[in-house]
Amino acid sequence: MLCDVMLPGRSGFELLGDLRASGKLAETTAFIFLTALSDREPHLTGLRAGAHDYLTKPVDLDLLHLKIENTLAFAHRLRDGMVPAGEPLDVHLSRREEQVLSLLGQGERTGAIASRLEISEHTVSHYIKELYRKLGINNRADAARMAISLGLAGRPGLRS
Repeated sequence: MLCDVMLPGRSGFELLGDLRASGKLAETTAFIFLTALSDREPHLTGLRAGAHDYLTKPVDLDLLHLKIENTLAFAHRLRDGMVPAGEPLDVHLSRREEQVLSLLGQGERTGAIASRLEISEHTVSHYIKELYRKLGINNRADAARMAISLGLAGRPGLRS
C-alpha cells in the first residue's frame, strides 16, 4: 500500500495505526509512505508506526519500482517459507554491528554513523551490507524496524 502522510482530516500515520488496529490491514501487508515531508522526525514516525518504507517526493520512479519489487519479493519468500515469519532471530551480531544497527534505527545516514563511530564511510557500508545479509533484510527501513524490534533503536552508538 502506498500512502501520503498528509491526508485530509488526519495523517497517514494515524491511518496506518487505525487500519492495523482494526484488522483491516494485515500485519504482513507492506505499507510505504510517499510524501513531501523529508525531515528526520516524520521519517522516524512513519517507520515507528509500522511502515515498511518511507520515500520523499519528488520520487525517483526507478527507486520506487525497485523498492516495491523488493518488498513483493520478500513477501513471496515469507509466503513460501524461505524466511520464518515471527520467529526470533538466531543471529550473532558483533558489538560494532549492534552499534551500526542502533544508529540505522535512529535514522542516521552512513556519513553520520561513520563520524559518530570514528570509522570510514566505506567501513560503515560494509557493516550495513553484512547486517542486511545476516538479518535477511533489503533496506534501511527494514534495518530500522529490526533495530526497534531488538531494542537497539534507542541505544546510543557507543565508541569502540
